[in-house]
Amino acid sequence: TNLTRDSIKSNAHPAYIAWIMSSAVTATTRLLLNADDLVAASIGSEANPRAFFAVDRLPGDGTHPHGAAVDVAICPVCDHLLEWDYWRFNHIGKVHCPACGFRSPQAAYRARGIDPANASVTLDLDGEPSEARLINDNIVNVYNEIAVAAVLDQLGVPRDRIVAAFEHLQPPTTRFALERVGEVELVRLLTKGLVGVACSRAL
Repeated sequence: TNLTRDSIKSNAHPAYIAWIMSSAVTATTRLLLNADDLVAASIGSEANPRAFFAVDRLPGDGTHPHGAAVDVAICPVCDHLLEWDYWRFNHIGKVHCPACGFRSPQAAYRARGIDPANASVTLDLDGEPSEARLINDNIVNVYNEIAVAAVLDQLGVPRDRIVAAFEHLQPPTTRFALERVGEVELVRLLTKGLVGVACSRAL
């Protein structure tokens, strides 16, 4: 789903991890990759059967990245500075190169129309949209939901069964919990203390 910075003990650098993974991928491996993450989307080669998933632009997305953990800034084709169609966090978003025309991969699987108030999301499965239950509006979990739907679709699971499955799923309370205490909404979101990027992202 993504290759973003983690503890230095487990992830020296996202591009390094992508290189290790690509080295282990055979030309016959079918890849399903996050189009919004150019590091993850770079795994494998053009010889691999590939499909991509993404989350459409959200109201809070910007067009100028900020912070120290933006690990994609330069076009992988011509080394020109990339421009962001939308930027979400770290190096997650949609880009294009004004110099050579390189751009983020086209995603066959997309999450859009996210409606936290009604706990709904439209899952566009290779051109066929279906309204599904939004398990959780934390952006990481939105990516997880469209990634799972894409994998199941690639495996040939009927799409009505895919959509129905989300009615019964819930993030583990050890990872995410939401409750109201009087007039206050209390959110508990697990991160690892050694990962400054993850803690910053949760906050």
